[in-house]
Amino acid sequence: MMQPEPTPAGPTTALRQLRERHANEEAYLREAQARKLAEFQARLADELAELRAAHAAELDVLFTSLHDAANRLEAETSLLHERKRQWGVVEQRVEESLEKLSSSVIKLNVGGRIFAVPKETLLRFEGSYFHAMLSNEHWKPDLDNDAYFIDADPTLFEYVMTYLREGDLSCEGLPPLKKQRLMKTLDYLNLDVLQWDAGASIDITDGTILLSEDKRTVSFSLSIADETGFIQATHPVDRVSIQIVSTGNTFDVTPQTHIGLEAFQPDGDVDAAISYNVCSGDVKNLDARMDKIKGQTFQSGDILTISYHRAERAMTFAKNGLDMGICIEDVPDKKYYPYIDTNCDGICLSLAS
Repeated sequence: MMQPEPTPAGPTTALRQLRERHANEEAYLREAQARKLAEFQARLADELAELRAAHAAELDVLFTSLHDAANRLEAETSLLHERKRQWGVVEQRVEESLEKLSSSVIKLNVGGRIFAVPKETLLRFEGSYFHAMLSNEHWKPDLDNDAYFIDADPTLFEYVMTYLREGDLSCEGLPPLKKQRLMKTLDYLNLDVLQWDAGASIDITDGTILLSEDKRTVSFSLSIADETGFIQATHPVDRVSIQIVSTGNTFDVTPQTHIGLEAFQPDGDVDAAISYNVCSGDVKNLDARMDKIKGQTFQSGDILTISYHRAERAMTFAKNGLDMGICIEDVPDKKYYPYIDTNCDGICLSLAS
C-alpha cells in the first residue's frame, strides 16, 4: 500500500520557524552579552577594589607621614619657644646681676691701689671699720675715683680681703715685722682675729705661758715632768690651722701635744672635745683614745688644720694642707674653741689661720 507524500510547508510556517530561530539566536546573543557584561563588571569591580586598596594604603602612609611631620614641627616649635623663654630668663638674671653688682660692689682706695670688693664681704664682721664706713651717710667716696680711701698698706690689705672672704687669717710666709703690721691693720679696721687667751689657762697650766705681742704664738715653759701646759683661743671657729714652730722636749716621759677643738656646757664644763696628738698621731674624743685611728707625727714647721664640717657633723684633719684621711663623724653641733694641751717643755705653736 503506498504512503501519501508530505504536504510541503506553506509560507506561513516557514516564516514562523524563521522568526523562532531568530528569536532563539537573539536570546542567545543577549544572554551571552549579559554574561560577558557581568564578567566585565566583575573584573572592573575587582580592579577598582584593588586600586582603591592600593590608594588607601598610600593615603594612610601619606597621612601618617603628614601627622608625624606635624608633630615634629610642633615639638620643634615648642622647643624653640622654651629656649627663647630660657634665654629671656638668663638675660633677665644677667641684667639683675649687673644691676645688683653695680650697687653692691664697693671700691676702696688702699694706699693708692684700687680694690673692688662686694659689699656683703665688707660687712661680714659686724662692728668693723667697714660697717661704720658704709652705714654713715656723711662718709662718701672720693669724687675723682668713686672709691673710699683706706690708709693702709695695699700688700697687706690682700690678707685682710682673704680674711673677710674666708674667715681665715693666714700669715704664712710673712716676715715678723710684716706680720706685726698686719695685726695692727686688722686692729685699726676693728676686725677681731683669732688669738690665744692666756686667761683661759689659769688654774690649768702648771708651767709658764709666753705669748707673742699679737697673741697668736704661744710657748710653754715646763720645769718638771708632771707639769702640763694648756691654752685656749679667744673665740669659737669651725676651722683652725696651727703651726709647730718648735717641738720642745720632755722630762723622761712620753711626749704629748694635743691640738683640738672643744665645746663647753653652760656651767663651763667641757661638753665635747676632739684632739690630735702631733707627737704620736693619736686622735682623742674627750678622754677616750680612738685606737682604730693612727695619723702622722709632726715636726717643726708643719701645720695641722682641723676642720669641723657643720652640715655633715664631721671633723677632718690635714697636714700642711693635705687631707690625712681621718674623719670623725657624729660630732655634736656646738661652738668649738681651739686649744693646746702639752707636756713638752719649750714647745712653740702659732696660729696660722
